[in-house]
Formats: sequence, C-alpha cells, structure tokens
Amino acid sequence: MQTVNELKKLTLDKRATFSDGLSYYLSLVKNPQFLADGERLSHVPEFFEALLQPVATFFKSRINVNSFFLVHVKKYHLIHGTLKLSNHLLVTLYYFEDVQSGIAGTGRLGEDENHFFRITWKNNPLQASPAVK
Repeated sequence: MQTVNELKKLTLDKRATFSDGLSYYLSLVKNPQFLADGERLSHVPEFFEALLQPVATFFKSRINVNSFFLVHVKKYHLIHGTLKLSNHLLVTLYYFEDVQSGIAGTGRLGEDENHFFRITWKNNPLQASPAVK
C-alpha cells in the first residue's frame, strides 16, 4: 500500500529523480480514499504564485489563477492538484507545507517532452513559512 509518508520521503531523497516523485504521486491519487481525505481549495494560496514563479519563467508565461484544481489534505500538510499557466500548459504538483518542498511537472498532450521542477519555500526572500488557512 502506497502512503503519503513514502511520497514525502521520496520527495526529500536527493538520490531520487523528480519524475520518481511525481510518478509516485500520480499513482497515489488513483486511491479514492486519498482524494476523499482532502478539501478542495476555493482559491490559489497567495504564496503559490511566488512558489511557482520559476516554472512560469522557464516557459515565459504567467500563472493563470483562474484555472486550477487544488486540494488541501491537512493531516498530511499537503497541497496537491493542477493549475494552468497563461500559455495553457498544465502543471501537476504536490507540495508539503511542513517540509516546504514538493514537485511540479509539466507536459503537453501528444508531446514527448516533460519538465520537472522542485518547488520549495526554503530560502524565499519572504522567509515566512506560509500555510493555507
């Protein structure tokens, strides 16, 4: 049985690839109980724009905060889901609030090229440890 704690360990393991973490996450979300444990967010947390800025910059795009599906699983300090950049590129991500780290992955249907990013709040100029309210 796959667990969220195993996902967190994989995310923090410097030997693991980013695709390892995102692949594990994608297999985890197939579990209906995992999805039922969370609460859908009605807004994109303010700190996500700063958190995902490297992804948007890489693609010469911006975060489109009107197109998103994010779920907050409080008991695991986990935010996960998808959002869309202004160039219609879909970003799948998960982020652990307690360790301030996660993975974002992008790709286009019909294309073989995927990009993976470590997303982290550590060393952020704001230095606040944001949390979803």
